[in-house]
Amino acid sequence: MNYEKTIFWLKQQSENDRLNRQSRSEAAEIINQFLKSEIKITADDLWFIGSFLRNSDWPKKHRFGIKTKKLPNLVFDYYYPHIPAGQFYHFTTFENFSNIVRSKQLWLFNLLKRKSAEFFRPFYEDHGLLGYDKKHDENNKPYWEKIMQETFYASFANPATLSNETESALWRRFADKGFGVRLEFQITPNVPDFRVVYYRKEELLPKKLIMNQISEAIMQKFGRIFSVSGISKMGAFYIDGDFEDENEVRLVIKANTDDYPFKFEPKQYKGSVKFIQLPFTNRYAPMRLVSIQPGIYRKRSDVQQVILNYRSRPKPIILNNSILI
Repeated sequence: MNYEKTIFWLKQQSENDRLNRQSRSEAAEIINQFLKSEIKITADDLWFIGSFLRNSDWPKKHRFGIKTKKLPNLVFDYYYPHIPAGQFYHFTTFENFSNIVRSKQLWLFNLLKRKSAEFFRPFYEDHGLLGYDKKHDENNKPYWEKIMQETFYASFANPATLSNETESALWRRFADKGFGVRLEFQITPNVPDFRVVYYRKEELLPKKLIMNQISEAIMQKFGRIFSVSGISKMGAFYIDGDFEDENEVRLVIKANTDDYPFKFEPKQYKGSVKFIQLPFTNRYAPMRLVSIQPGIYRKRSDVQQVILNYRSRPKPIILNNSILI
């Protein structure tokens, strides 16, 4: 380290020490003004380190063996409301339905399966996180691709918020235009990554996004970059507004997160696209198949034949055909 860098680092460290003694409460007040949550950030949740103001899990984890997730949890909840246990729809083809019933598991594909839909890129571009494009992993791939490769998801719809128009779109897009089926699951999420997705809107970009507003306020006041741990996982729920009619609830299971262990061996699908197999009985989000509705063009007897081999109890109910298309 040369002399100039040493002096710069010492001055920055001295300033951070001062800010940590005197200004964490003030920084917390600024953040609370934007998040407007009943749960409040306090000085103990923040830490000035390097050129950043971030949640205090890093220094506490490495110095004191303690960590706090309050700040990232509040930011997550602001963008993507957490969904409690309930019943949710999953639209799929008849072939996939047959495989799901036979194996009693869902396949969760990584985000690269919908790379053409520009998953993840809108999130880091809108929030100015350009390091995801500039940084490369050990295989010389951009960091955004590494994140997408290790993030797996399954899509559901919430019956409580589903209009006939939206459901018709889901039948057409994901259930083979009425030749597929709609599965209804009772899901009990045990991980924090079962949430409503956020559909980006052009009129909110980029300055009105809450993370950007907080970042600007922190930079103006303290000259520090606002950073939140686990932010890469937020991109898995941040979707282009063109897909708003899907009204999606998403289950995400990510490798290399400290929120839960990743007990899967991803399997190859096509190219960089991989998938994991999530049994109905699992530790992340246990689920029970409640009902199956055949599409408008699918014979009910086809569904009955598949369910004959379903060994779990109670067996799912087979509903009358959908009238939507």
